Amino acid sequence: MRFNQAINQLQSLKHILSPKMIHLMNTFQMGYQDLVTHIHEVSEDNVFLEISKEDSLITMPYKTASISSGPEISEFVADTKGISLFDHAMTQLEVAHLPNTEYAIVKELIEHLDTRGFVSQYKDIQKKLMSTLNISERKVHDGLKILHSFEPDGLGARTLKECFLIQVQSHQFEDDALNDTLKKVIQNHLEDLSKQQYKTISSALGIDEEGVLAIHSFIKDNLDPNPGGAFNNPSLNYHITPSYEVSVKENQLQIKNLEKTNGIQINLSEKYAAILEDPNIDVETKTYLTTKLEKAKELIDNVNQRQENLDTMVHTILTKQMPFLKNGTSFLEPLLQKDLAKLLSLSPSTISRIVSSKYVLTPHGSLSLKSLCPRGYFGKTKERLKRIVKDMIAKYPTYSDEKIKELLHAQNITLARRTVAKYRKIWNIPNHFKRI
Repeated sequence: MRFNQAINQLQSLKHILSPKMIHLMNTFQMGYQDLVTHIHEVSEDNVFLEISKEDSLITMPYKTASISSGPEISEFVADTKGISLFDHAMTQLEVAHLPNTEYAIVKELIEHLDTRGFVSQYKDIQKKLMSTLNISERKVHDGLKILHSFEPDGLGARTLKECFLIQVQSHQFEDDALNDTLKKVIQNHLEDLSKQQYKTISSALGIDEEGVLAIHSFIKDNLDPNPGGAFNNPSLNYHITPSYEVSVKENQLQIKNLEKTNGIQINLSEKYAAILEDPNIDVETKTYLTTKLEKAKELIDNVNQRQENLDTMVHTILTKQMPFLKNGTSFLEPLLQKDLAKLLSLSPSTISRIVSSKYVLTPHGSLSLKSLCPRGYFGKTKERLKRIVKDMIAKYPTYSDEKIKELLHAQNITLARRTVAKYRKIWNIPNHFKRI
């Protein structure tokens, strides 16, 4: 039994963590600008890769929001100026609808995030929270786990090991043996990996060195030791480039893949392909060129696969959000990333990375795919809840936020009072004393 499990585990490692598979997923997850940069870098080093058409997509002008979309669209429109890590975490906290104690715990932890996104002074914060809130050590730890569920993956980690373990967990590998092996390497062998002591790891875990190399490649290419870094580098906040454009005509979706029509195009060099066919070519040169040819083919295949997968994902999302495209943000439908992951046979973390880095030009502005996959709260989106609160206050103008909260609870919408107050203020509605 143990032998069979080891064999299955190694096969999973070779398949899921193979360099070819890693390159495919990295190409899929790249934002368009990163993809263009990557293609240029590869073409400079690989004579077989030719750029047949240069990019004209990045320089195209795009609106960020239409006038008719209303003030609430600003929450969904991509922000080219960027936000702080604190604001990003607090936004997620506000929509988590936590009870007061849990809210206070997570808020305190967020306030102590360092530039990497770590809670490096956790023990001190834990003691403070236990004293001020009169809670147990376990209660604080539960709050930490809530923070670990926020994006980016690895947020709130106390150590590098914990940061990596959170990210591995978010990948949600279906193979338990593979998942366990990755965790064991991170928990016990990070130093061995850094020193490339693959035999030590191989002996300890009972897998061959090829499997260890695959794990090392996966960790280097997919796990981020600095999850908060993107929020501290202004150079990362560049111009947003939509990969798709969508409109609705006669109640039908019109979807245009801008990467295909205006993006960079690549192909294999016929000149160097002919050289490879020359019978007089020496063995060393042939071996070198063959390796370059395979790498060029792999990148072209990955770019083509990226287009196919993105077409499927974008069509699925936009079909679901037809009411939004026609009527605006109040008509966004809940679309959980985990449900999208099941539909496309990908991990939720892969979906999260993809939708965060891709943009679509809609009738309401250039939006990230992530903004078109809103969470559902009691079967409704955040925007729907805002409007429900507004309508409830209009119906009962003399009711306090607490009474509005109770009415919502009776309808199985368990918003906190502070959330009701927050939504009321968004609509510029004064408190009930001023409405009487």
